[in-house]
Amino acid sequence: MPKIEIRRILCPTDFSEFSRRALEHAVPLARWYGARITALHVLPLVPSAAAAYPVYLDPLTLEPIPKSYLLDRLRGFVAPAHDAGVQTEVAVLEGHVTRTILERASSLEADLIVMGTHGRTGVARFVMGSVATRVLATAGCPVLTVR
Repeated sequence: MPKIEIRRILCPTDFSEFSRRALEHAVPLARWYGARITALHVLPLVPSAAAAYPVYLDPLTLEPIPKSYLLDRLRGFVAPAHDAGVQTEVAVLEGHVTRTILERASSLEADLIVMGTHGRTGVARFVMGSVATRVLATAGCPVLTVR
């Protein structure tokens, strides 16, 4: 039976409770395998007029969010993993959320993606879509979704 080897875990986050629970599942896996966790927050593309400015806009309020603030928030997000002795790194990228997650997983040569899912069903899922579902369907590595 082949041995499973996990060296890099990508943990995309939207800073929700669902993402926090996903990280809680990623930490023991990372400790067991001696893997590194990369936390990723993807900012959706903004309108072209706003894209010329060196700040990111909150997609709900269109208020500027400095990238340094998001990086600090990500460091706080992964602090429990770091405190548990897991090597961590953080990244904030801008782009199409699903595509950016998949590209980052590929560039990291991630062995596993661990991400939360909001568990929407029916009309809400149809209208809003599901990033987790699209990542699960197209990722080049295993994906663990946590509800």
